[in-house]
Amino acid sequence: MHGFLLDMEQFIGIIIDVLLKLVTPLVRLMKWLYSLLPFEINSKRKKPNLGIIENSYKNHTWNVSKNGEREGISINTDWHITNTLPYNLTALNVRLRKPIKVKGSWMAKDTKSKYWGHYDIPQGYTTDVSFTFWLEDYSIKDDSKELSATIEIIDPIGRVHTLKNVKVKPIGSRKSKDQEQLPTENPAQIESPLEKTVVAVLKDEIEQYKVRGRREGQLGSVEWQRGTIEWHTKGETMKFLNKSSSRTLVQSSNSNALVRLYEKSDENDKNTIVEALTMRLNKETEYSDVGYMIFLTLFELGFLEKGLSTALIKLSNDKKHGFSDTLRLLDLLLAFRYEEFDEEDLDITEKIAFSTEEDTFQIKQRVNAIRIMRIE
Repeated sequence: MHGFLLDMEQFIGIIIDVLLKLVTPLVRLMKWLYSLLPFEINSKRKKPNLGIIENSYKNHTWNVSKNGEREGISINTDWHITNTLPYNLTALNVRLRKPIKVKGSWMAKDTKSKYWGHYDIPQGYTTDVSFTFWLEDYSIKDDSKELSATIEIIDPIGRVHTLKNVKVKPIGSRKSKDQEQLPTENPAQIESPLEKTVVAVLKDEIEQYKVRGRREGQLGSVEWQRGTIEWHTKGETMKFLNKSSSRTLVQSSNSNALVRLYEKSDENDKNTIVEALTMRLNKETEYSDVGYMIFLTLFELGFLEKGLSTALIKLSNDKKHGFSDTLRLLDLLLAFRYEEFDEEDLDITEKIAFSTEEDTFQIKQRVNAIRIMRIE
């Protein structure tokens, strides 16, 4: 009897082993097939987040506008988007949930060109997108008021990605229109031909800024590498510096012209150029909007401290965005031309960043990143 029980136990063990060998591959096969199911069916899988962050170089804005005979509010928001989803973004829908519910329109920058439209965003690609909303018959009494918005993005499979507490700033308010116009400098009254040339370049930059300014996410004639280096997925480290540092990554045709003028001048003329630039880095002049270009030129000529300290004293607390754009340009230089900053330059930069209440973008973080990089 005892031997019979042993035989039964062995038999049951053999049966269990056989079943496990048969069932285990079957379970694996079922899991694999389940992973291929459409997203609508496979709803219990962990859903990845869409990688979207604010464009740190471009404000979200609203303004009063007309659509035919109807008056309302136009809201424009700008973002950097990284397609971290497991499928291509072939189409998007956007809608505003707050302050009111309304459908919107979207445009994306083509990942393979400079054109904008309803372009696909492949997996793993980063590009710029803009969302626009028209609030018909909607009015705001205080045209200097900042709005708080909630935006929903609906992707190709119907998943909703929500952006909450989006700060939308006013533009073109009546208050700004009533502000006193800054005096326009008359080049005919300038005796020095060299200074006239400097002024000619600055006045051209003013025109460039009118069509390629802060509202468009640009800085006049300044060109830099587009995209973002701040976006990271869960588990990844933040990246505050570009992979390489090069002068070609941030430059301006107008600034380059002034650098060439400086390089072919004698010492007296060089001083004239620097002083002509410095004295116009002032919120009381017509050049307040293009202070970034004056600062960039002073940086190129080796006068970082002079440019930053002058901007802090003469340009900060301006009624427009001259000082903010200058800090924005400094932020770009740290991100893409960091090898040109020695320790003394970093000290100067850090001092300025901690001396102002203005938004300093990622300046402090980039200074830290440069120092850490140099430990290696």
